[in-house]
Formats: sequence, C-alpha cells, structure tokens
Amino acid sequence: MEQLKLGTIAYAHVMAQTLSILHGKAGVDVTRGISVWLIDFNLCSTFEDNPAGFKKIVDAFFWNDPYFPDPTSDMDGNKKLWAAFKERYLEYPGFQKRARGKSGASGRTDSSAAMSFVHRLPEDHSTDHIHIGHSYTYQADVSQDGQAGARDVDSADGSDPDDSGYGESLTSVATRLSAHLPTHEYRHGRRYHGLQAGAYNFPNDELEQARLDMLHYVFTTLIGDKLHLAPIAPDAAVLDIGTGTGTWPIAFGDANPAASVVGVDLSPIQPMWVPANVRFVVDDVEIDWADDMYDFIHCRYMAAGIRDWPGLVRKMYRHLKPGGWLELSESENVVYSSSADGVRQPLSPRHPLRRLMDGLSEACERIGRPFDPAPSFRSWCETVGFVDIQEREFPLPVGYWPQHPRSRELGSLMVVNFSEGVEAFTAALFADVLGWKVDEVRRLNEEVRDVVDGEGDDQLMFRYFVVTARKPL
Repeated sequence: MEQLKLGTIAYAHVMAQTLSILHGKAGVDVTRGISVWLIDFNLCSTFEDNPAGFKKIVDAFFWNDPYFPDPTSDMDGNKKLWAAFKERYLEYPGFQKRARGKSGASGRTDSSAAMSFVHRLPEDHSTDHIHIGHSYTYQADVSQDGQAGARDVDSADGSDPDDSGYGESLTSVATRLSAHLPTHEYRHGRRYHGLQAGAYNFPNDELEQARLDMLHYVFTTLIGDKLHLAPIAPDAAVLDIGTGTGTWPIAFGDANPAASVVGVDLSPIQPMWVPANVRFVVDDVEIDWADDMYDFIHCRYMAAGIRDWPGLVRKMYRHLKPGGWLELSESENVVYSSSADGVRQPLSPRHPLRRLMDGLSEACERIGRPFDPAPSFRSWCETVGFVDIQEREFPLPVGYWPQHPRSRELGSLMVVNFSEGVEAFTAALFADVLGWKVDEVRRLNEEVRDVVDGEGDDQLMFRYFVVTARKPL
C-alpha cells in the first residue's frame, strides 16, 4: 500500500471524471487512467502527515466507498469536495485545474477545461527494477596536442565511472552523474538543461516532464497502443535518442526483458529505479559516437533539438548492425483545419496557433535547428542507403471535436499539451531569439489557450509521421 501514490489515485479519478464528460460514458477505462496518469508522489509532502487519510482515499477509489462521488455524477456538485481534497492533499501548483468558465453548445463547462498536472513514472521499487546511477558524458577540455583532458568527478553511487556501456567519444569523458556538474540553468522562471546549453531550447522541469510523459501516451496510443512499428527481436540492442524522462526505454525494457536498452538525452531527468536491462546516458548525440552497434535505434519528438539531421541519420546508419532498424517519429509542425468532408487546409496566418507555429519555425531557423524535419525523414533515409523504408501518417487531432472516443481522448490531451505547454514553447525562443517583449509573449500564449480550449468551428489537427527503415544485410 505504501508504494501507491496519492497523486496517482487522485489524478486518475479526475481524468476519469473529465473523460466521462468528454466521452459521455463512465470513466472511459479507469484502469488505464490509473496506469497512465502517474504523479510524482514526492511533490505531495502532506501524505507523510496523514497516512490514514491516504488509505481512506485509496480504499474509496478502489472499493467504491461513498467517500468519493461516482465519476459519472455531476462534477459541478462535487466542486467543494474536490477543492477541499486538493487543498488538503495536493498542495502544489502543478495540480491546479484551468477553469476559465467557458461553455458551449456541447454542454461542456469549466469543469472539463484542460487541467494542469504533474505526473511522472513511479519510482518502482519492485524486484523487477533496480537502482542505477546515470552515466554522464560531457565535452572535455582538449589540449593543444589534441588529447582530451579528463576531469575527475566522484561517482554518485561509488561505481566505476567507465562502466556506462555507452562508450567514450574522442572528446568525451564518461563519468557518473554528480552534484558537482552543472546540469541545469534557470531562466524565464523555468529550468533548462545545462549540458551544451542552448542545444535544446525547451525546459526540463517538472511541468515539462509531465507534458512529455503525456505525449508518450498520446504517441503510443496514436500508432495503435504500440511502442514501435519496426519489427524488432525481443533480445535486441536498442538505442533511444532524445529519451527525455525515460518513459519509452523503461516501457520497452519491461516488455522485452531479454533486450538491452540505452536512453540518451541532454538532461539527467530520468528515474533512478529502472528495469535491469535499461540504462541512461546524458550526452549530446550530435558529437562523435563510440563504436557501439545496435539492432534498433528509436528517435521520437526531436524537432528543434537537432542541428544536422542528415548527419544524425548517417550516424544512426553507421551504428546499426546489418539488418538493423531505424524508427523516426515526429509530427509535421503545420496545424490544419479539417472540415466535415475531410478537406484539410492550413490555418489563416492570423490564427493564434498558426502564429505560434510560424514563430517557432522562424526562431528555430535562426538558431539553425530545424523545426519541421518530419517531411524529410524518408528522403534522408534513402540518401544514406536504408532499404524497406515505410512512411506511415496518422491524423493527430487537437480539441474535443472528434466523434470516435479514442480520437476525442487524444484531442483533449492535445488541448492540455497546448494549454499547459505553450509557455514552454515560447519562453526562450520568442523572448531570447525573436526578441518579443514579455507582455507580447504572454498575450500570444493566452490566445493559443483560448483557441485550443474553445468551441469554434475549427477541427484542428496535425499529421504525425512514423518512418521505419532497415540497414541492408
């Protein structure tokens, strides 16, 4: 019981209520909600003072105690209960409902407005997961004779700093994650990675981690509740590029215990308790790689994070074993309005979402990090010699307009993505790169929130691409 997290229970219940309103049926698979909407319990300090209250909440949720109202009941009538519950148990800003009092023809009220949340993978202490220290590689000082100057850093867990399994580049030194290393920087009220500062212009704090974990669910659901589409053997050696919070490699490692999985990212934000076959490396994938070879390389949601995409694809080709597979996944960063007859058209240049995406594209062009690589994935793979290339396209809705329950669920989560993520999108790129004033950025952010959470006629959507390609034998 102690390993259950109050945030898990509370957020799953709120999501069940919200989804029941959006879908018109009870709960929409509450069990899946519990497994997906995981809040980092470390933020809920009040649990330590009230374990009895926590147990009551757990019992009520799982055993249908009348302490909690039924998820299908009128949420407006439960506002007082939820206000008291949040005040007592969830005293942190990440779990605050965005309620702007909107309503429309569908009958949606502020109770179904997009919610802010903080969720992460649980620190699973079961026998299947082990505690690890993260391997940390960083650019070493290079002397005039071309030799990399190694810096001694104590291991965070007492282990050998050379046992990462990821290997050293000519200009990198593998060490263990240490408090002495500058891993973060702070600006615009958000936290950013410190390694290779400026290489990735989006935050890595708790709110952003929550958004990334949510998008993992969106993307895997979108492609058919799958982690990947490439045909991968269960004992494959796997590399996940841009691993973020580590959600994907942990899920892959759990599902494939015979595989070995490495996740690499610029930010040390991954859990410390992971499957025994998973490890994480903090490094920049655009520097030279070691000699390791892989059966499968997975790269997802890395737009605006890579300077030289063709060069990265060449690296991935070189480090795949003959017959190995590459999978690239990304949305085309153009928002369309889809009419009832299925005709897609780009948004008007005055539309807030169009202005957001155009501004992000301009800022990324200025810093030399392409914002829309997805349409070029196939041609880059063809150029370097991949075969059996398949490009699959999936419609990704934004809003409550889809009729199919699963699509409507994804659309509602994309509302949350923009409502709660727009600040992360614009904070650095619009202010630092485009030179916008703070009030201009805030005004655009609010316009984006209003339009994605509104009741307009626009049926907003993206195109999401998954490209799989095989290295010849």
